[in-house]
Amino acid sequence: QREAGLFKEPRNLSQVMMRVKDGAKSVEFYRDVMGMTLVREMVVPNDFTNFFLMNLSEEEKTATPEDEVAKLPKRLWQPALELTFNHGTDKDDAFQVHTGNSDPQGFGHIGFIVDDLEAMCKELEAAGVPFVKKPEDGKMRGLAFISDPSGYRVELIQRAMAIDPELLKAPSP
Repeated sequence: QREAGLFKEPRNLSQVMMRVKDGAKSVEFYRDVMGMTLVREMVVPNDFTNFFLMNLSEEEKTATPEDEVAKLPKRLWQPALELTFNHGTDKDDAFQVHTGNSDPQGFGHIGFIVDDLEAMCKELEAAGVPFVKKPEDGKMRGLAFISDPSGYRVELIQRAMAIDPELLKAPSP
């Protein structure tokens, strides 16, 4: 049963789970590079660890008592990113996650809306984060793709980006 009066809608997207090769590197990337907050770490000894990260405002961080932070994925409207780390995969050179961008294609990427794409890309470049697509590459301007430590694509979208209407036109017969 959900808390009374929390939301009027009967459902909302709660989380997206991605299996990662190295839990520590992935948490560091999403926390320190992408600005997310680790709100919960669920360890199943000798098996796996789930890390739950969210984009929290300063108000949400300061208003939430420490013993309530782990409950935020079920209380806040925005979804959490759940990273599942199977213990030992970080030491297995042969282990790779399937990011969905190679055959067979499936999952594609997660996305972040950013206030200043150009500045963020400069910061990411300086930090050595690998780019799949820079804002000036290709037909789609105002967005970029980077790779996280497991190779998943992370889309960065300039807030208020508009798609060139020419790209939306149907091809001429």
